[in-house]
Amino acid sequence: MRKSFTKYTLIILLYGLMILLFHVFVSEPTMNVQWILVASFVFLSLFVLLPLFIYTRYKFSQNEERLRSILNSTAEAIYGVDHHGRCTFVNQACITILGFEDSSELIGQNMHELIHHSYEDGSKYPTEKCMILSTVATGEQFYSKEEVFYRKDGSKFHVEIKSNPQWFLGKIVGSVVSFNDISEKKKLEEHRNYLLFHDPVTGLYNQTYLHEELLRLDVKRNLPFSVIVADMNHLKLTNDTFGHDAGDELIQLIGAAIQKSCREDDIVARMGGDEFVILLPQTNQESAVTILQRVEHAVSMVEYKSIRGSIALGIGTKTDVSKNMKEVFVEAEEAMYQHKHVHQRKEKLNQLTYIMESLGRKSLREKIHANVVADIAEMIAIQMQLSPSETKKVKDAAYYHDIGKIGLSDDVLNRVGELSSDEVVEMKRHAVIGYRILSLFDETIDLAKGALEHHEYFDGTGYPKGLKGSDISLMGRIIAVAEAYDFRTNPQALIKMSSADTLLEIDGKSGKQFDPMVVQALKDVMGKNKRMA
Repeated sequence: MRKSFTKYTLIILLYGLMILLFHVFVSEPTMNVQWILVASFVFLSLFVLLPLFIYTRYKFSQNEERLRSILNSTAEAIYGVDHHGRCTFVNQACITILGFEDSSELIGQNMHELIHHSYEDGSKYPTEKCMILSTVATGEQFYSKEEVFYRKDGSKFHVEIKSNPQWFLGKIVGSVVSFNDISEKKKLEEHRNYLLFHDPVTGLYNQTYLHEELLRLDVKRNLPFSVIVADMNHLKLTNDTFGHDAGDELIQLIGAAIQKSCREDDIVARMGGDEFVILLPQTNQESAVTILQRVEHAVSMVEYKSIRGSIALGIGTKTDVSKNMKEVFVEAEEAMYQHKHVHQRKEKLNQLTYIMESLGRKSLREKIHANVVADIAEMIAIQMQLSPSETKKVKDAAYYHDIGKIGLSDDVLNRVGELSSDEVVEMKRHAVIGYRILSLFDETIDLAKGALEHHEYFDGTGYPKGLKGSDISLMGRIIAVAEAYDFRTNPQALIKMSSADTLLEIDGKSGKQFDPMVVQALKDVMGKNKRMA
């Protein structure tokens, strides 16, 4: 625009000069007239047109700086191109986003070849197909969220882009392009779309996707169509012992084991919680059983934080078009629950055994401690004339009393010496964790109080509940005394004491930390059993 004004000013000056020359050389004016005309022209040039020209250029310069300031103040990147796609102007946001130092690296450059030369997959983007440049040719606006630009360092990013034709005096002289980096928005959008059909914990398909696939796959050509319903075991045990993050990790491992056991075209989905479903189109019952066995074996090989992978499975198969898929699922679920019912007791006992073995592997001291305390507790129970069934219960509870230590860190579990205040807090958690573990199994639910209450004091100053006297279960009181005796007399004791000195120490705490009746039973036992004493 500034160039146009300069052009018109020169035209006026030339026009005035032509008039002057006409009067001087053609009309043959007198000498006075000639000088008057020359003086008038000089006056007009020096005192009217030239100041006007200078002032106008100054105003244009001010407007140009104001426009540049406005462009550089916007967060949106903006640049302009001419008919040939060469950059004519650029704002600071554009320079920054593209990773350049200043505008000199962009002005005059072909912007398509510089930042828009390739598709997202890296293949060449032909200039003739560039919709941004088409704006100059067609005069139509272009808008897209699917384009990719490339930075100076070669990295690419997604852009939301608008390209508008630039008009001047009724002609298209180029286009103005504005864009924003929407890479993060794209990632969030893709993640949202991913979560529509995927389970966020395992990455497997979710229930929504499963239902849509069932509608698509439930056709005659996919018969026989088998379904495997799976329910993983010990999720609550893992959550209660190690926390829900650990439960999620176990779910991930189980999900991965299921996926690896299936064929490429099989559809594995997590329905939520501990439930999984496998869709097996064009698969008969026999082939489905083979897949089920592979899944069961793969899951059994999963080991995580002293939890061994275990899963209940059931199959349903559709062989006739008239059969409803709901019936197939009911058939599979009934088979799964039957499997769970038949193997449940054995599976739970195996898991309990595995936890105790894992605790023993983590700490030999704990392995020895569990067995010795169980033997001492049994002798105390017999001395107190408990029934055989109650005596067995006390012995079993004593064996499992520290099972909750499986939830402790190895450092705290095997610490030799005093614990810090934070470590003491962690150590005290084992009573509650042990109670939760034993409460989950029918075989040990009656033993759970032994784990919970063996650190309660007879005078009510113990933990975790601060119970007092007879409010503490008898098995809890017996285990407390048996553990205290082993704590001082076992070979790995921090402060090793003789049996006699240990009995004196325990007797000194009778009525405070320990039940006097149980303490007396221990003294009687040790008095009779010279070998153990």
